[in-house]
Order: sequence, then structure tokens, then C-alpha cells
Amino acid sequence: MDAVVEKINFDLKQHQVGAKDWDYKRVAESLHLWSERFILEFKLQTSVPAIRIDVLKQGRNGHYRYGRNGFGLRNEIAIAKAHLHENNYRNVLGTLLHELLHAEQQNAGKSGRRNYHNWEFRNRAASFGLIVDEQGCQEYAHPPSPFFDLFDKYGIDVPEMPSDNADSYLDGSKLKAWVCGCRPRPVHIRVAIKDFCARCLKCNKDFTPKKPAGLNEPLYGYSQRQVEQTTPTGTGFSYRRSNSNKKCQFQKEQKSEKVRKTVCYL
Repeated sequence: MDAVVEKINFDLKQHQVGAKDWDYKRVAESLHLWSERFILEFKLQTSVPAIRIDVLKQGRNGHYRYGRNGFGLRNEIAIAKAHLHENNYRNVLGTLLHELLHAEQQNAGKSGRRNYHNWEFRNRAASFGLIVDEQGCQEYAHPPSPFFDLFDKYGIDVPEMPSDNADSYLDGSKLKAWVCGCRPRPVHIRVAIKDFCARCLKCNKDFTPKKPAGLNEPLYGYSQRQVEQTTPTGTGFSYRRSNSNKKCQFQKEQKSEKVRKTVCYL
């Protein structure tokens, strides 16, 4: 099935990259650029997305809206503002690819009724080095993988988030981001205290100022031994399992249950 191409998505893209008074103009331009690269390099069966940068539900980095949104647009991909400011920009691009795979699945695959991230989706994502569980939580296979190899192809080590005001945070807030030493998932907090002092009771390390997006270490959840790397098979949905079990065996290093992380204010 050919990808549905609608002119209004192109018009929206041109509007976004030309909106000089929009704080996320350069970010949107970068997301559209990488969207084109992912579609071209990985031969994804989808077209120009309607990218939305907005405040999403807490804990949600992004989403893909099936069908048409409230404006009648297809292929809406939303990226959370918090995700842009609190995570490595390479992980933001991983979220973008994740949502593009949802767009492709709607066009050329078969979405599960009760399982949004069904086996077909997870297997397709794994072929690029994205390890996704049934709840949609995403980790990355340790490089080399098609996802990380793409950055090498374009001569990019750690892509940084473009911004006209790199020091700004959400909605002009004066709250600054601080992180503890927990790995691979540090606790993130925001405070407006310049001489803030606090210690995480889990890792027993002090909170330190968050580095600008794109300068933090990437989170690798899996090694090559844990995930069998497969190369993209063109435009079809034909994959093989990395083991003989019927159910997906991708297991995160940490349990899916929420872990309580306590902060001690000094």
C-alpha cells in the first residue's frame, strides 16, 4: 500500500520552519530533517508527518495519533516539550523514529487491537536497534545498529538540539533541571534555587545541574548479545524472531514496575 501524501502536511512543515517568532522553529526544522532521513534511509512506508511540539501527559515522551486529529490532519506525531529539555537529543530522535514506525504500521502493517505495540511493531523497531516492550517503553541496542549507524553516515557524533535560546526551559520557567547519579535512569527534578543541595537516597550521590540537551550520555539498555540485529528488509513487514519463544523475550534491565526513588533535601 502506498503511503498517503497530503499537501497540507507539506504546508504545515513550511509554516513551522518559517515561523520566526516560534521558540521551537529550529527544533521543528531539525525534526522534519531527520524524519526525511529516516523515511529515506530506512525505506519507511509513510510520508511527511504533522509534527506537534507540546506539553503531553507526564511520563509520555511522544505519541502518534491514528487516523486524523482534531484539525483533520493525518500522521500527527507529537513530541513532548519536557522530552526535548530533559533527554539526550539522540533519544528524542529515537522517539521520532518510534512514532514514524507507528505511521508506517497504520499504512502498511496490522495494528493489534489490544496491544498497541504488538509483535509486528516491536520486531520492526528491533530491526533498527530500538527495543520496545509491550507498554511502549523504549531502550536502544548497543551500537552498531542501523539507528546509530545513521548518525555515523552523516558524520554526527551526538546530535544536539537546535535552539535559539539554549538556556530556556519549559514555557519560560525559571526552574532549572538537576539530576542524580542513578544509571541508566537518573531522577530529574526542577527547582528555582540557585544554591540547591540535595542527595538521592538510592544512589547516594548529590544532584548536579542538568547538562544541555544533547550532551548527556546515551542510554543503552541492551548489548548485541541480548538482541539479534537484523537489517531492514525494504518496504515489507517480514521479520524473524531472535529466539524460539512465542512471546517477545526483550526484557529491560530494570523491572517494568515503577521503582520509588526518594530524594533527601540537605
